[in-house]
Amino acid sequence: MRIVSTKSLDKENIPINTPPPLLKQPHEQSSTLRPFNSTPQSGIVEQDQDVSSCATIPMPPSPLSNPRKYYDSSVSTLVKSLSPQAEVSYTDLNEAYTELANRIRTDADAINDETQAHPSLAVIRKASSSIVQAMRRDIKLILTEPSLEALTGLKTPTNEQALTALEAYYSLTNNTLRLLSDIFSMRPLYKQFTAGELRSLLGEITPVYLAQKLPSPNPQRVRDFILWILSSQTLPPDVLSPYAPTVAILARQALSSGTEKSQNRTNSLKIILKLVTNYKAEIAPSLLPFFSNLLLFLLAPNFEYRLLVTRIISRLAAAKLENGSAFVEDFQSIAAKIRDFIAEYSSLTAKQSELGDIRTALSPKRAVETQNPGWSLVAISSLIVLSDYGALTHRPSIVLFVKTLSEAPSQQRLKRLQPIVWKCLVWAFSSVLEMRTMSDTPRAEETVEKAFLVVQEELKGGIGEAIMAAVLNAEDGSTEGVSRALSVLEKMVSSDHVPTRADGIFLLSQVLGSIGTSSLPGKDIPAVKSYLPLELLDGTILNATSKTISSVVEAMNKQSPHLLWQLSEEDIIRKWDVLIDIWITASTAVLRDPDTALLKNLIGTWQSLLLVQTQLTQGGVHLTTSSGFTGQVLSTMSGFLPTSGPNGSVEALTRSLRFVSSLWSVAKNVFSDPWLHGLAEDLLKKILAIQCPADTPDLHSAWANLCEDLAASLDVSRCNEFGILGDIMSSEPGVTMRLWRVLARKWKDVDLLSEHVLVTLLKVSFGKWPTTNNDLEIWRELLSKTTSKAAVSSSKLVSDILEDNYSKSYIDPKQFLTLFITAGTIDLSNRVLQVADENLSALYPPPADALPLCLQTLRFLGQMIPSSSSILNIVTSFQQSLQLWIADESNILSSADHEELIRQLYCRPLDMLHKHELSISVLDKLSAFLACGFCHDHSGLGPAAFTRFWCATYRDVKEFYGRYPPPIVKCLSVLNDINSQLVGDGLPESQFTPCSIVPDSDPHSGHSIPLDSSRRGRASNSTPRLVYLEEYPEPAGSSNVSSSPAAPLPFLPPQSSPVGTEAPATPSPEPREFLPSLKRSSPSNSDGDNQAKKRKILAGAGAFPYSPPGASRKQVFEGVVIPRYTASTAHRSRESQLMTPGPSSQDSFSMDLDEEAPIVNDAYEEHAEAGTVSFLSMPKALSEMSVVVGEFSDDHGHEDIAGRHLTEPLPASSAEDRPPLRRNQTTPANSSTPAALDALRRACTAFSGDAPMQREALMEAQHLVHTLSRKDT
Repeated sequence: MRIVSTKSLDKENIPINTPPPLLKQPHEQSSTLRPFNSTPQSGIVEQDQDVSSCATIPMPPSPLSNPRKYYDSSVSTLVKSLSPQAEVSYTDLNEAYTELANRIRTDADAINDETQAHPSLAVIRKASSSIVQAMRRDIKLILTEPSLEALTGLKTPTNEQALTALEAYYSLTNNTLRLLSDIFSMRPLYKQFTAGELRSLLGEITPVYLAQKLPSPNPQRVRDFILWILSSQTLPPDVLSPYAPTVAILARQALSSGTEKSQNRTNSLKIILKLVTNYKAEIAPSLLPFFSNLLLFLLAPNFEYRLLVTRIISRLAAAKLENGSAFVEDFQSIAAKIRDFIAEYSSLTAKQSELGDIRTALSPKRAVETQNPGWSLVAISSLIVLSDYGALTHRPSIVLFVKTLSEAPSQQRLKRLQPIVWKCLVWAFSSVLEMRTMSDTPRAEETVEKAFLVVQEELKGGIGEAIMAAVLNAEDGSTEGVSRALSVLEKMVSSDHVPTRADGIFLLSQVLGSIGTSSLPGKDIPAVKSYLPLELLDGTILNATSKTISSVVEAMNKQSPHLLWQLSEEDIIRKWDVLIDIWITASTAVLRDPDTALLKNLIGTWQSLLLVQTQLTQGGVHLTTSSGFTGQVLSTMSGFLPTSGPNGSVEALTRSLRFVSSLWSVAKNVFSDPWLHGLAEDLLKKILAIQCPADTPDLHSAWANLCEDLAASLDVSRCNEFGILGDIMSSEPGVTMRLWRVLARKWKDVDLLSEHVLVTLLKVSFGKWPTTNNDLEIWRELLSKTTSKAAVSSSKLVSDILEDNYSKSYIDPKQFLTLFITAGTIDLSNRVLQVADENLSALYPPPADALPLCLQTLRFLGQMIPSSSSILNIVTSFQQSLQLWIADESNILSSADHEELIRQLYCRPLDMLHKHELSISVLDKLSAFLACGFCHDHSGLGPAAFTRFWCATYRDVKEFYGRYPPPIVKCLSVLNDINSQLVGDGLPESQFTPCSIVPDSDPHSGHSIPLDSSRRGRASNSTPRLVYLEEYPEPAGSSNVSSSPAAPLPFLPPQSSPVGTEAPATPSPEPREFLPSLKRSSPSNSDGDNQAKKRKILAGAGAFPYSPPGASRKQVFEGVVIPRYTASTAHRSRESQLMTPGPSSQDSFSMDLDEEAPIVNDAYEEHAEAGTVSFLSMPKALSEMSVVVGEFSDDHGHEDIAGRHLTEPLPASSAEDRPPLRRNQTTPANSSTPAALDALRRACTAFSGDAPMQREALMEAQHLVHTLSRKDT
């Protein structure tokens, strides 16, 4: 910036530099340095005009661009003035100083740019010594009284001459000081001079300021000018250091007159700030005399004063932290002055004074309203550091510091700065500890404890870590320091401030980090003062504005050091109780406010706490410890468990259980299994007592997983049903199942298990939950081991289990039947037998893996029958399962197995029942079982056994006539069609089936009724189906007959599509009016021939009348609704627990029948030889039954079957002539097997009732036989 006039230049500079002149300007003086003449020199007016006119001429655009002679004129004048021969006047010197200063200030920006070269300054550097000499000479002029005679050269100058001379004289000192201020404030400029030259100039101005009397028209103005020069100077410390105390005294004089606004006071404070900045702790002794006056400016109304004083004391505090030990006494004196100042201005009187109290002046709330919101906290931190230990031992100081810092967090801009300032109190606490070391008295210890309580009030922002560093660095003994550090750590981990808690947990894990190491690493505990950032006291915070202070403080927090402190294993063992309490406190807090990283850290700390008790070293293995430690571990872990049901949030309880599970996993990893047994049992008991509802899946899952994990560590020898196993048995079923699986899988191979434990394990799993194949396999192994160890008989032991558990909700059929078989032939209760029947029924049709067990059970039943004391009870108890398995509707059994089944479970029981007491109630109970013998099989053993039983028991007992249960009536109806002598006279007339209608022998006769080929047979793989009576009509006159249970009608086959090998279909016959009636004719109107030649078929098959499409599937037989009974209805029957004889409702047992055409079931293998038809494939069965089947009459070309004696065996063909048959399969119609025999086979499987299909089947068979006989003849 170019300055075009002296006047404008003065306005752009600090006013003190150009005080209002008392005299005329220097250009009015003489040009020679000699006394003024009595008359003014000619040309003065002209010169004034020229200078004035020149002042308005613009300066060159770049003053330094032509360095030659740019400063030469002024410098040359100053140099020449030193020569005695030179005639240089005061006016010339004033012009030289003024011109040089003006040009320097015009080029101030360019000169201060140290990156550029300044060739123009070379002339100053060459003449620096002369310039300094001239300036020193001219500065001293102010100290001497001027002589008018010497100034003017006249003995009696006029007033005007005298005034002009004095003006030039006093202006010379003023212009010299002006140039001096430029040199002292511009670094590139004062670098042109040597340090000695600068120091000599400085030595000339301080005496001027300190002079008691200056012969000057305005001496105060001169002093103010000098004060300004010193406040704005930027001289190196080495230049200023010799005069620093003097400068401090100079500043003290300026501050002694009060705190009101004054430029002198401002300059004085700036001088002091420069002194402290440059000389740091060295300046402290110089400040002591007026330090109390300096502190008063903290209360000054003017903010500039408060800010300057804060800068001074903060720099002084930083100097103390840096090198206060060299000036201990000086800083102690400063601390005393601060305590006195705080005490004086914290009183009630101070509040009413003009300045007010210090707490109000330093209030953070007021500070944020200024442009430097952090100044009050910087002032507090400075006072704390300068107060030293007095900050925590002087009560007024404690109140001031703590209350001011407590107010800071309420101000958003100062919230993050407050912890940093609080660390100054921590530093003061370290001084208290040092003081106690030097004065080991009870009072000193009390003082330390009180100070410790004060600094613990705040722990956030790294304060806690700083406190721990302070106590651990103390020289008064490590034991006490560790105790105090752990107390701080405990407060940190329990803090509600999440970052503080996290810092505490990190420190806790770090403290225990030496576990397992061979040696303890050296301590790396930083000094407390390292926690005080330099930016707090170096002016960084003071320079921050409201917009920038947050970022500045954040950067300071990132630079905080970290405490690296680890306890030795000996210290950890000694302080284990304290450490575990800290850990519990931390864990409780984190579980309340979860944090995954912190929980993981706590798990690692838990492992360290366990490891130290085993003194595990590098490369160690699982160890144990004292039994008393087990109780401590149990108490610790169980402390995190809820005491009862979920009375808090489900999430919190779930976290607790998962946390305990993690703790248990660590314990398993640390200790050996034997040591864990007792802990696992005690902990499991506590956990099983917790009620976890199933509607809280996460909580229930965590609980169950923990129970399962603990169960895996139980001790075999200590488990019994009165201990932990009893608790397991009474727990929630789902968890019991999981625990049983763990225990059973682990213990099934253990030989030390007692019988009671094994029995308990069997009982625990029996009937409580659905079992898997793995469960069943393990259970069977346990059962085998139990029976081998049983002191009593295995049958008795197993029967006890059955009797105790048969009523459970989830009895697995395979599990129950395994026990049932294992029980042997011991007598079991009826209820157990019924449940066995239900389970055996539930397994039909059996899975592939269950079939061997089912067959084994059926064989076991066969063994039970001869050994049972009550055959009737066995038969009635198992009639449901026997009906399903004897019928075998799914063709599960092989022919051999099926035949064996009929022999053992039907024929043998009937043979044993011959001698049983006869009664209608017995018959009623047996009716279902008796009817199931008419299943469709090719052996014929069932009907044969029934015939033997009937003939030996009830056939001729008249008192039972007309009272037979419906299933018995149906069976008798079948026998009646074969031989009425087998039935006896007890079958009511209404139950007799119609006689067979044999058509005319002429195949072309119109009486022959062709049938649809679709009715001629059934597929070879058709499956028989059982049917149960839905209700039983009570026969007339038989009101006292007990109701029969639902029983199967024999041989109702399932519908099946004809096989591809079936004969071609013939057209369906048209309806014929001459079809025989389906109702039995009265004896008077019956056909004699047909009555005499009615067909007698010894078979156990029957079918229902055909139902047209769309009709109801319930078929009516003799007025009784007969639903089909299958395995599915057996399951429903099991669920309903309907095991006692009695009528069943139509809704629960009725099932729709197929709407297809009636299907004929193959039952037996037949053989025709020379016109004789064999309806049974096993002659042995007939010989056992001793029944002779009659022959056809001569009218049809065959022998009459009814004519044979009952004892005559039925002719049988050789095995070579019979093709092999699968069970439940018909003989295919081929050339070797005439169609007539095939038709008869179908007819013998039809139950002879009043149904069109049955009648048509018989008529078709008779027609084909008649045709065949004609061909044979």
